Amino acid sequence: MVLGLEASYFYVAHGLELDEIHTKFKAPQSAGEALWVSLGEKGEISLEMTSVRGYLFDFISFALSKDTIKDFRSHFNKGLTLAIISARLISQKKKMRAIDYQIESVVSMIWLTRNATVDELIGFVLEKSYYGQRSYGLNEAAKTYFNKNVSSLSLDEIISLVSLLKAPSRYNPYCDNERFVLQANALLTKLQKNWPQKYGSQHYTEPRLVEIEEPECN
Repeated sequence: MVLGLEASYFYVAHGLELDEIHTKFKAPQSAGEALWVSLGEKGEISLEMTSVRGYLFDFISFALSKDTIKDFRSHFNKGLTLAIISARLISQKKKMRAIDYQIESVVSMIWLTRNATVDELIGFVLEKSYYGQRSYGLNEAAKTYFNKNVSSLSLDEIISLVSLLKAPSRYNPYCDNERFVLQANALLTKLQKNWPQKYGSQHYTEPRLVEIEEPECN
């Protein structure tokens, strides 16, 4: 069974177009770190290689766990969540059946852990994700919300933008500012727990947003 899955992996992977993951976008270090902890990852940023066999065994272990939600990442290799999101961003552009989408996403995820660097995945996710207000990518989001270039963003502004990725509509600062601030503070808390020496003394101050006439409130 495992050999059959590995053969299927190589067959599907051969037909995928995954070169776009090698993005030239270089995210600020704090943005990469904020993304890392927002995904529930802990410790220093790194990416562990995943094999078809290893993923199958990890998935079975996860499925049989009594507390699957709490222990999700303890069953999988480090950085796998980042690879999964990258794979979904690639696959969602294509029109395909649900089962084909799932297969391609899994194959892409495994391929990415073996052929991309963690910095490339972080840059890709930050560059391609949706931030709300019709903004895709950190560059566009920085302009939309703060009228700034990415290189000019403060830590509070970076935390604000990355905190939107979990649910851009739900945490839209123009529609529910209180919920948005709570989410941003929660993200800072995760940064402080993971890198206490770097972020331990930081306090989140809500940055001033660009005024807009028609916010996307659902």
